Amino acid sequence: MPYDHSGGLEVNGEYVIVPFEKNDDQATAGFRIARLSNPLNPQWSPLVLRTRGQTVNAGAVSLTLLSSGRYLALVFGHNSDDVEVFVSSEAAMPYFGSSSSTWISQASVSTPFGGAEYQGLQLVTQCDGQLFVAGTHRNKWFDEDWVDLWRVDLSATFVPGFTEVASRHMSCSSAATGNKRYCAFDAGAGIYVDPDGEILLYGVEHYNDAYPGTTRAVKVREFP
Repeated sequence: MPYDHSGGLEVNGEYVIVPFEKNDDQATAGFRIARLSNPLNPQWSPLVLRTRGQTVNAGAVSLTLLSSGRYLALVFGHNSDDVEVFVSSEAAMPYFGSSSSTWISQASVSTPFGGAEYQGLQLVTQCDGQLFVAGTHRNKWFDEDWVDLWRVDLSATFVPGFTEVASRHMSCSSAATGNKRYCAFDAGAGIYVDPDGEILLYGVEHYNDAYPGTTRAVKVREFP
């Protein structure tokens, strides 16, 4: 593939959605789905290309299962200032198993995220089916890491609307970390909902240098 950058991804159940783009914008961006039911031998879907909006950008992606049984994928453009909406044609993950389900581009809109420059946006589904997206970013002027929560409302034609409902400053360095930075939200961060329904946020550092002299691990910080 002619791609040299893969941005913010999301894991949903046994599937992970991964965006692909080229830094010089000389290729149409898109995403692939990997099924991780056998993590040692992941199965990959074909590349799905953007057809609306900023078609050469795919900095972050989100994935969730709708109440209808169809899958929803959001592909965010440069610094997440636009989004293209894909919905599966059937109540099955496209390109896996015997289903004929495919991805259909439904809409593309500008987002109201302003200068946040989110590097990761992950869909979270409330028990009543209401969708939210958690955006993570680092304020480079103040060296602060933030997570913002936006309610996502879809029209009948899958045009999304976003309303900010919460924002929280997270500390990637503290006395507990020896005042060393354990994560950077312009590197990677993600939401996990545990079996008790508690939402946890994990952040990682930019480089796999958690242990000096090795390239085998990254530092991770958990936020309840």
